[in-house]
Amino acid sequence: MEYYKKGYNLGYPLCKYSLGISYELGLGNALPIDEKKGNRLLQQTYPQIISLINSQDIGEIERIYAKFVTGAYYHFGLGGIEKDYKKAFEIIKECANKGHIVAIYDLGANFYYNGKGTDKNYKLSEHYLRIAKETGLKRAIDKYEKYEYGEER
Repeated sequence: MEYYKKGYNLGYPLCKYSLGISYELGLGNALPIDEKKGNRLLQQTYPQIISLINSQDIGEIERIYAKFVTGAYYHFGLGGIEKDYKKAFEIIKECANKGHIVAIYDLGANFYYNGKGTDKNYKLSEHYLRIAKETGLKRAIDKYEKYEYGEER
């Protein structure tokens, strides 16, 4: 939270996004939910994230993360952006193809498993979750076990 606020004060769009989503979801005792404040921040930040993606002054890893964040806007309908699972899927898949581990997780845990923006495909769901799990991503490990992959189905 401290770093989000520092980045916010510097005007860094990805920290502004992180602070906005934190207000939307809350962070326990560290930050209570304030959807109005979160929505306002997310609305203000979206155009800045698009500008960041198009900037020549950032590296590829930062660009991929910024692109991934736009996928979250479409997936959850953040900051006044209309939910669009198909568009979210396309963005997240592009990021996954470039090695973004959370995007890889999301393909398996959310998109292919639930058929959001694409057809349900448990084989691809398992494939992507296994990749994310093998990196040690805790939520991927948990979801892989919850979906009982690796077990006889």
